[in-house]
Amino acid sequence: MKTKSLHKFKSRVFSSLMILVLFCAFASCQPEFGREKMKSPPVFDREYYQEYLEELNGKIIRNTQDPRIYFQKAKVSMLLGDSIAALRAMDKAVELDSASLEMKQFYTGMLLRVGDVGKAVQYAEDLYESGDRSFSVLSILAQGKFEQGEDSAAFEYVGQALALRNESPNMLSLLGYLDLRKSDTLGAEQAWQRSLRSQFDDQIYHSLFDLYLSEQDSSKVMSLKNEFEGNVTDSIQKAIDDALYYQLIGKNKEALGALQSQYEKDTSNIRLLKLLSDGYLSLNFYDSAIYYAQKGIAIDSTQVDFFVIEAKSYESKFWYTSAIEFYQKALNLSPADSALIRDMDNVRRKREFVRRKKELESKEEVAPIKHINSL
Repeated sequence: MKTKSLHKFKSRVFSSLMILVLFCAFASCQPEFGREKMKSPPVFDREYYQEYLEELNGKIIRNTQDPRIYFQKAKVSMLLGDSIAALRAMDKAVELDSASLEMKQFYTGMLLRVGDVGKAVQYAEDLYESGDRSFSVLSILAQGKFEQGEDSAAFEYVGQALALRNESPNMLSLLGYLDLRKSDTLGAEQAWQRSLRSQFDDQIYHSLFDLYLSEQDSSKVMSLKNEFEGNVTDSIQKAIDDALYYQLIGKNKEALGALQSQYEKDTSNIRLLKLLSDGYLSLNFYDSAIYYAQKGIAIDSTQVDFFVIEAKSYESKFWYTSAIEFYQKALNLSPADSALIRDMDNVRRKREFVRRKKELESKEEVAPIKHINSL
């Protein structure tokens, strides 16, 4: 049970793990503004930066060979969320000034952020080989090697980065994922705890929360909640966390109560609907399970779990034809799922057994009564 839970947890972590945000470690995200009034804007103001971007575009028209202008345009474009324009500007900046260490570091971080891991690693390795052992370069090499599945190299670069900044939350987070990938759950736990104490991060908090759930360790879940839950600002996520904890300690009704109160505030939340439908199924409230599963299907008909929950609910109600229908819909979305195939075959056998039984009973009812005539 525990091993199976841990396997599911690790699959969920690595299928959803996105590249850590290391971009700002490479260079300041704050552009160096040409106009005095824009030297230090107090808060992010889209219109403010759009205006400056137009000014930079004008400068590029007048001077197409100044790498610093393209560099500034890349920074502003990233702040505005236009990674394609930023990448094009940095391509040109590096082309015009291939010797600038600052630009290379910034460009490398940008490549990693936009998902070009191979090119980012290549640039970072060039910087490393040229003698640049900065935290920025080590961080990107660690992250890039992790994304490429080269865990030994990733461990090496994480170690070097942490030697420079031993409480870096990003590097500690990455160390936790590396430990988990080699099934060192204790190492992952320790790294993530250090990361959270250095700087709270919701993703790391819930990775650790899920790890404790997979290990079925209710005391650690409660300890984690007590220490860090105050940093979780999403009330719906808090309700989900509470529900998962209640489920872990066997208080399913309390779990459903926590979910139900939040569902009324957000009736389109897929995760809430999954937990509600699954929770009612576990308590044998099949009609409620079907109700919430149907709500989920209406919002997102690609979610296999809802069809499976509905199928199992119908099966438990002995509505085998309906159960087969929903198992088939689940299999249409996940045709290679051997568990689904097995479950549907079992329901078919149950339905056939019931059919034959009824058929025999029907024959017995209509069979002619034979009288023995007395001699």
